[in-house]
Amino acid sequence: MKTVCLLTLAALVLCPLGQAVAGEKPMPADGALPAANNAFARDLYREVSENNENLFFSPYSVSVALWMTQAGARGDTAVQMAKVLHTASSRGYGVLYRALQPPMVGRDHPGDKRKEPAYRLNIANALWGQAGYPFSERFLGVLKTGFVAPLQRIDFTQTAAARKAINDWVAKNTRDKIRNIVPDGLPPPETRLTLANAIHFKANWKDSFSERGTKDGDFTLHAGERVKAKLMHKIHRYRYADLGSAHAVELPYKGDAMSMVVMLPKNGTIANLDRAYFTGQLEGWEAKLAYRRVDLKLPKFEFTWSGDLTKTLSDMGMPLAFDGDKADFSGMTDAEKLWIGAVLHKAFVAVDEEGTEAAAATVVMMLGRAAPPSAKPVVVHCDRPFLFLIRHRATGTILFMGRVMDPTM
Repeated sequence: MKTVCLLTLAALVLCPLGQAVAGEKPMPADGALPAANNAFARDLYREVSENNENLFFSPYSVSVALWMTQAGARGDTAVQMAKVLHTASSRGYGVLYRALQPPMVGRDHPGDKRKEPAYRLNIANALWGQAGYPFSERFLGVLKTGFVAPLQRIDFTQTAAARKAINDWVAKNTRDKIRNIVPDGLPPPETRLTLANAIHFKANWKDSFSERGTKDGDFTLHAGERVKAKLMHKIHRYRYADLGSAHAVELPYKGDAMSMVVMLPKNGTIANLDRAYFTGQLEGWEAKLAYRRVDLKLPKFEFTWSGDLTKTLSDMGMPLAFDGDKADFSGMTDAEKLWIGAVLHKAFVAVDEEGTEAAAATVVMMLGRAAPPSAKPVVVHCDRPFLFLIRHRATGTILFMGRVMDPTM
């Protein structure tokens, strides 16, 4: 299935989570962190939208997973990551999270005066470290306090068990919408650290579509072929903007705190709209939105998109982070040199008459070369007389015992 109406959906569903790092100052009023996220969204969309297939991702999920990783980057590696992420710090993360929490709104049931959250928003971060591996306490403190991601110990040499633990966590925190983000064979045994972010969002339209208005209709694909799709229909007052080459319509969700914006090319193709988006021709489109009576048709759709962003992010301008010889993540550990081995992303979206459900997850795997160091061993050299027992383990019953005074006798 292909589509032409998803240009801004991924870029506009912002779902941050976290608490302020201890001692940090409030996020500046200019919204530096949201601006950085949106700039990254535009850059990432450009890189992953080259084919004509459906596309849906969470730029915020990718950003937050990389922000956690960035906390341990140093030197030129940190410089490159800051350039790609459009920020050198996730300062203000907690403030942004609190600002985007769902407002309380009245229930739809007549006579019921109770209030409920306008939408569901669940976002979680996680950190798994190799059992016995030494990490910087400062780095662990930043992730625990700033991202609510305390360290969980795991043995990555047990690949199947590690994969199951990560996949189970992602599924739980996306209400089972994202499954098996880590495929068979991963994470590799040389993994030292895995960082993850998961997001689940569900909201009803402020003004839902009537199911009676949904009809089969023609949907023209990129190549000109037509297919039959379920087209929802509504004539309503929406905020609308004429962008010259495209229409923009904003569909608010219940509570008005979140919305979907659909951009539809007028006469050109989605490629023309992409080009206008990338080159800044659509700059300031938000200010042009004004209420108009709109005859809107929107297809119902549901699909999952996944991708390995390792090469994509490297090509975007942070190759050092993926270079086993040159990466500098010394802020994570001084035990050995680490680098990013993989960045995996998977997202789900469903749109119908009632509203939207979306989920996404991002997993970053940090690799090392040497075998994971074990704890300093206890020295037990039996080079002098010693006692020994032979016992039944379940009951503790000693069956035999003795001592060795001279093993040569």
